[in-house]
Amino acid sequence: MKIKSFGEKLRDFRTSRLMTLQQMSATLGVSCGFLSEAERDKKMPGGAFFIALKRNYGVSIDYFLDSEENMMVSEEQDPYIANVTKMMRGMDEETKKDVQLNIEKQKLLFDLLKKQQRKKKR
Repeated sequence: MKIKSFGEKLRDFRTSRLMTLQQMSATLGVSCGFLSEAERDKKMPGGAFFIALKRNYGVSIDYFLDSEENMMVSEEQDPYIANVTKMMRGMDEETKKDVQLNIEKQKLLFDLLKKQQRKKKR
């Protein structure tokens, strides 16, 4: 079995979430060109990129850098992920964009709540 490169894993990760280069690059704070080059193993991102991946998508940094292929929960391991993935694949493009926009809004609200909680603890 061929071990996937960092770029292959990154592209697989993005496409498994039905995201475009533009959508993912916007959430990670990098240009589309940079993300494309990273997916083709022409660039290797720095620490801020991996931190953004972890914060925005909850994915283990080890998945991208380790040779083990089982660092992420797959559709086979989690029926919920399988159902959501199946549902997303059946949506038209406009509905997918609406769902992704709502997810991004929820993430922003969650981040705001976390910031408020940190301020209260100080």
